[in-house]
Amino acid sequence: MVVMTEKCVIYLRVSKELKAAVQSEVERERGKHPKFASKISDSSVVRGILEGRLLKKKPKPKPSAGPKTRDIVDSVFRIWNESMPEHVQRPQARGSKRTENIMLRFKECGDLDKWRDAMRALASQSWHMGKNTRGWVANLDFLLQAKQFHVWLDAGAKLREHEKTQPSNAFEAMMEQARDEAEG
Repeated sequence: MVVMTEKCVIYLRVSKELKAAVQSEVERERGKHPKFASKISDSSVVRGILEGRLLKKKPKPKPSAGPKTRDIVDSVFRIWNESMPEHVQRPQARGSKRTENIMLRFKECGDLDKWRDAMRALASQSWHMGKNTRGWVANLDFLLQAKQFHVWLDAGAKLREHEKTQPSNAFEAMMEQARDEAEG
């Protein structure tokens, strides 16, 4: 391959793919700079390619919150609002950090029924619902913490299993017993 000044002819022995790539780059460069379109030639594009200015790998655009992400976030919000007592804060903002945390947790557990069970288990705990010395109430962001999420997924699974065999008020006693065992 020999490349000389603009006045000279460029001899290229290249594959058809590279020729097609050069041609598409020529068109792209002409589109980017319409005032100079007539001055952008194959040779200037080839020179740019050889110098490494063109045909660089373009960064992938960030994925937008497509309908799937939006649907998942909306479902999580709906389940939270259905599962929690009235005095618990209802999340409104669908900020990027909260959406990211929901999607991270959703990758770990994509079964929304398990999410529902986890939220019901959290709602069944009086301490997490404000009956503590500070009046603190757990919110959705608390549940979305990696460690807490797994704790409440497990508690939700126990709740579901327990409800199959015991009346629902027995779960509170079971959780108290588990808390006592963990503390002692």
